[in-house]
Formats: sequence, C-alpha cells, structure tokens
Amino acid sequence: MNFNRDTADVLTMQNILEYYIFIDLSTRTFYEYKTFSDTAAIVKQYKQPDTALLHAGVNFYSPKHMDYVSTPRALSDTTIDNIQYKRIRFERSVREYNYSSIGFFRCDTTEASFRFWKYDGEKCPMTRYDVFKTGDQPYTSAEFNFIKTSLTPEEEKVFAAWERNARDGK
Repeated sequence: MNFNRDTADVLTMQNILEYYIFIDLSTRTFYEYKTFSDTAAIVKQYKQPDTALLHAGVNFYSPKHMDYVSTPRALSDTTIDNIQYKRIRFERSVREYNYSSIGFFRCDTTEASFRFWKYDGEKCPMTRYDVFKTGDQPYTSAEFNFIKTSLTPEEEKVFAAWERNARDGK
C-alpha cells in the first residue's frame, strides 16, 4: 500500500500489486509470480523457516500462539463494514520493543482458512490486528479479507499450473 498526504492534508491510499505468492505448505516453499496466469513464470522461490519470517507474508509454521507481556484483556465488540468483531488488547515484546495490539476476531464465518494467531480463549479466527507503538494511531495494521469461497474455472486452471510448477521445479 502506498499512502500520500497532499498539500491540503488529504490522505490517499493506493494498493500496489507487486507479485502473487503461491505457497506449497507441504514443502514450505514460496513461489512468486508477477502475473496471475497459468503461463506465468516463477520469478522468485524461497523456503519459509519454522519460526522466523524470512521474506514476506504470514509465517504459517509458527506455533500461532503469541508471547504476551501482560494478560490480554477483552474489549467491547465492534462493527466494521457490517461485520461484527470480538476484540482483544494484548501487549507483546519483540526484540527490545514493546507493542500494544488489538486483535479482531470474526465469528460470522466458518470459511476463515487463514488466521494471524491463535488466542487460547477464542475459537473464532483473528482476521485483523492493529499494532500501536505509542499513542492512539495504529503503527501498522494487517487484515485478511475473504472475497469469496470458491474459484472460477480460470482460477482453478492457474492454481493447477502453479501446483505443477512447484512439483516439477519449474
């Protein structure tokens, strides 16, 4: 994402697509593609280690449990774009930095195949989190947006080709 504040103090946001990532979870290998096509060539390939984030994306192999500085506490539920979220505030320490974060948990869908972390007291998936270094403005925010739950025939064709590329080492 690219953020720009103009001279009139108007903030604009632009999504910039750099690449697509195909992840082979069985081999822990990530494949980057510049275009979403069944004829696209792999432009970068790398393995994700068990516990550290190597390059980009979500670390699917982490224990998914967070280490907390203090006991997480429940906040009031909130609604964003007609979706209700449960919220938890937690404090984490990463290297020498302490962060305050709010995790947003979606309980309206069973289709959430991705989650950021698992919170022991919550069965719903955490699909968004905001991180605060100081003050009330988020330092960073990340969110999984579930656009749909099935693939078109063309999308299935692309993923079948990318799966073959991963298997054949192309």
